[in-house]
Amino acid sequence: MSLAPPRAPRRSRRPGAALGVGLVGPVAGVVAGVVVSGLLLGGLLPAGPGVAAAPSTASATAADRPAHASAEVRRAPRHSLEERIDRLPHVVGVSRRGPRVLDVRFRQPVDHTVRGGPTFVQRVVVTHRGVGRPTVVTTSGYSLPGPDPTEPTRLVDGNQVGFEHRFFGRSRPTDLSPESWRTYLTLEQAAADEHRIIASLRRLYPRPWLSTGVSKGGMAAVYHRRSYPDDVAGTIPYSAPDDVVDTDDAYSDFLDRVGTSAACRDRLVALQRAVLVQREALAPRLADLGPTKILGGPDRALEFLATDLAFGFWAYRGQEACPTLPRDPGALAPRRLWTEVTDVSPALAYVDPVLRTYAPYYVQAATQLGSPQLDETALADLLRHPGANTAAELVPRRLRPLALDPDVMPAVDAWVREEAERVLFVDGGVDPWHAEPFSCGDDPAAARARACLTTVVPGGTHGAPIADLPDAERDRLVRTIRRWAGLATSSADLAPRGWAVAEDGPTPARLRGLAPARVLR
Repeated sequence: MSLAPPRAPRRSRRPGAALGVGLVGPVAGVVAGVVVSGLLLGGLLPAGPGVAAAPSTASATAADRPAHASAEVRRAPRHSLEERIDRLPHVVGVSRRGPRVLDVRFRQPVDHTVRGGPTFVQRVVVTHRGVGRPTVVTTSGYSLPGPDPTEPTRLVDGNQVGFEHRFFGRSRPTDLSPESWRTYLTLEQAAADEHRIIASLRRLYPRPWLSTGVSKGGMAAVYHRRSYPDDVAGTIPYSAPDDVVDTDDAYSDFLDRVGTSAACRDRLVALQRAVLVQREALAPRLADLGPTKILGGPDRALEFLATDLAFGFWAYRGQEACPTLPRDPGALAPRRLWTEVTDVSPALAYVDPVLRTYAPYYVQAATQLGSPQLDETALADLLRHPGANTAAELVPRRLRPLALDPDVMPAVDAWVREEAERVLFVDGGVDPWHAEPFSCGDDPAAARARACLTTVVPGGTHGAPIADLPDAERDRLVRTIRRWAGLATSSADLAPRGWAVAEDGPTPARLRGLAPARVLR
């Protein structure tokens, strides 16, 4: 399990000061059953209209005024988009995926605090709408996202810059020693990666920038904003948990009362117990999917799957799926029981190849982010490995042992509560990750003055979109996002409009639906 985002020093301190980095250059999943340490993507909203003239900000508060609302659109040189991006700082390669989509490769320092040290190439995908439009930067927090527009991108009809998180996919340093993982796979280094990307691409896209992400991607957006508060005009994290004190969890209490039916929760417990009772028949089925050496064999892996079931169900299926749960799972034959279980949480998530894919997340969860620790009381009499389902146990053995830094998340939490400006947190009402949400502080008036906002989608699961909010709340927040992007906010400007990039080629294949139920997806 893993989740959590941090923020940077106050405006009075130079962005990146905590990392010792100044401005660089001119200014750059998983399925409904991921282990509670991972995150998943949310839905999409119809696009907003085209870019309008930026409204007057004379009467706006400092918190509402986009950081780059006054940027002027420069006349485009007579070069192709590919050529123009290829000439930007830190870009080492550009290739077209389609008419509007380009794959870009950035050179990044392994350690942003050291000049002239080792570097690696980070993958970025740019979806182009026009140099006069706003730009949205996003990451899944994992491998390279596809070019499909995020909800904020649709709302502002903007360009989109998606990037692969360091140590994931092909964006990896040459040195993958255990020490390298512990030293360079940090919130601060990842935030500096994003900062260099924005600083470089802002030369081409000078209009206001927004940042967003779902689950772990939302957390990454918060961490970047904390370190570089002036990089973007606003941040919209979806389903981003805030595990401030890793040893003090609210997840189990949330699962004890989530939803509208105690009978649904009881069925989930019965399903978990049935898996453990029939472990001798089910463990071989899990073993057939692949090696389970990381978790210590198929029996132990099956126990991880069983303890994650309820979390994954509420995160990715929700109240509407309650009628699909078996009434008496203990009476089911092993084959039928296996089908019921894997419909809730993908068993493939617990085999070695998939765990290696998500290893960077588990390392982060075990060293900085924290992760859920669930109450196993209802299953205690059937467990052979009680308390074993933790982020540190999901990491390949060569990377162990790992120790959590208890100061990282409290610092991020304090920044959000006291300093964060123009941030909108969107959570799903039945999503267990919402058990430990970000808070804008105890003073509502101060939070409003900073435009630090939170909203909860009623009945929403992990990644619930703004589009699913009640009409009045949805329209209010859409206006806010468009105002941050320097766009018009009249009722006419909220009319939905299509935003498609199908002609630009398919999204690269990803391991959607394979992550453990408690993985941030």
